[in-house]
Amino acid sequence: MKLRHVLITWALALGVIAFLVPVVTGATAASRPNILFLLTDDQNPDTLGCFGGEVLTPTLDKLVQNIDFVPTIFELAGVRPPTAMKLDGVSLMPLVTQPQQTKWRDALFLEIGHTRAVCTERWKYIALRYPPQMQRKIADGTLGRPAYHMDVSLNLQEAALKRHPGYWDADQLYDLQADPGERVNLIKDAAHARTVAELQGRLKNWLVGFDRPFGEFVP
Repeated sequence: MKLRHVLITWALALGVIAFLVPVVTGATAASRPNILFLLTDDQNPDTLGCFGGEVLTPTLDKLVQNIDFVPTIFELAGVRPPTAMKLDGVSLMPLVTQPQQTKWRDALFLEIGHTRAVCTERWKYIALRYPPQMQRKIADGTLGRPAYHMDVSLNLQEAALKRHPGYWDADQLYDLQADPGERVNLIKDAAHARTVAELQGRLKNWLVGFDRPFGEFVP
């Protein structure tokens, strides 16, 4: 069993113990621990980035992000967010309490280092665009290191490249239904040209709102 599986198992066991002990001992509701466990499994070096993986989510099968955690915690705690706080995400509780009646987002925006991506339930488009100064150093050979997706290595690209052969491609398109491991880059397949154009358009619309240069999307 991998270490992360062991840690997850122990975390779940501790949560069950924390819940059962007061019940067994007859503690009142007011004295029972008020604990919320949030378990995430995105810490592998080969999935740190705009790539995903073959992760099964039998309880919640929607497009969610870590930006949804804070609104969810606020709602569960019965706390109204400060008016000055800008929340990009939304609470996940409607997906738990009323999954069939809840209208949800149909795409995600992803960003890390020099990569940006848009992901729908079926498709993921990834764009790798280096800033102009870095492009010049790459072109004249003065960068002095590989052109990482981020400005540091952390050995992430070696691990990611083993699972994602298109890791260094400037543009990447993956069919998440046929290829959940994101190993086959379909960007040059003419049959998917319309899909690429649509996703690039959505990505551009998102990026314009951030007012930060990114390749041809935001000159």
